[in-house]
Amino acid sequence: MRRLPLTGLLTLLLLLAVVAAPAAAQSVAFGASVEGDFTAYARGSWTWSEVTSSLAGLRAAGATVGRAGADWSATEPRRPVHGRARFDWSYDDTIVRGLASARLRWQPTLDYTPAWARQRIAPAVAGTLVSPLPPVSDAVYAVYAAAFARRYGVGGTFWRLTPDLPAEPVTTFEIWNEPDCRWTWGPRVDLQDYAALYAAAYRAIKREDRRATVITGGLAFTRSSLPRLLGALRDLPVDGIALHPYARTARGTVAAVRWAETELVAQGRGRTPLFIDEYGWTSAADRWQSVSTRVLHADVRAAIVGLSRIPHVRAVIPFEWADPSWGLSDGTLAAAIRLARRS
Repeated sequence: MRRLPLTGLLTLLLLLAVVAAPAAAQSVAFGASVEGDFTAYARGSWTWSEVTSSLAGLRAAGATVGRAGADWSATEPRRPVHGRARFDWSYDDTIVRGLASARLRWQPTLDYTPAWARQRIAPAVAGTLVSPLPPVSDAVYAVYAAAFARRYGVGGTFWRLTPDLPAEPVTTFEIWNEPDCRWTWGPRVDLQDYAALYAAAYRAIKREDRRATVITGGLAFTRSSLPRLLGALRDLPVDGIALHPYARTARGTVAAVRWAETELVAQGRGRTPLFIDEYGWTSAADRWQSVSTRVLHADVRAAIVGLSRIPHVRAVIPFEWADPSWGLSDGTLAAAIRLARRS
């Protein structure tokens, strides 16, 4: 038998090792909700310098993603004229400019229907809290979603107009926020209706960028809503499922996401990525999700590490960076991300 030269033998062994090696797990993106940064700026309680300093701190903590709502109602306040939509992108430009300056990528939620496009029903009301309402037309929402992707996605017009900024195009588009909750969807929660909206937006965004990741709006109620959502999405393409697994403890949050993985397997979507893009605890007394400071820091660390170890989790984005009572901006998030990346 002809013998391989030593260099050929070494090359062959290297190739065999590569083939035999298990595929590397996809990396997890870490980030935080940054809605509060831009709300504070819009209300005049923060300067732009304070916003950029806050976002730079998030990047320094090891984050690469900031989640915030894209406000359709501010972007398209008036109905189209002769079928032509008119967009005012100034608010969204502010968000993407701030995040890109800090080398953070925006994960937007596309929601908040303009008054002219809303369903003609009464919102849910409790004191000063008034729910948003879904659009009356999925097609009108899809036009907006496509225009958003065309501006901020890969190769988008915003990036061509701002060559001074680091290019951090939107690659993950979240369709609505908590469509299973009456306080974020409206009083007539119907996940079949939501699935139709998701499908219309999915097709519209993919026409602009077939490589875009289009994910469902984060579910407020993981265990009760996920089976219903998967049923409504049956036979529809889905790039990712977003969850908001609030629980009394980090252990409960991680357990809810592990349960979600088993449910995805049971419904034939075992390979669907999960985006855990809102959850958390606060040290503020007498508030929802309130815990002691000591427990808060332990929960932030345990949740970041535990969620990052779940096989199909692709993003871990707790709430809320700008408000220190949520325990992220005091160094705890940075320590948790470092620990997760080492584990």
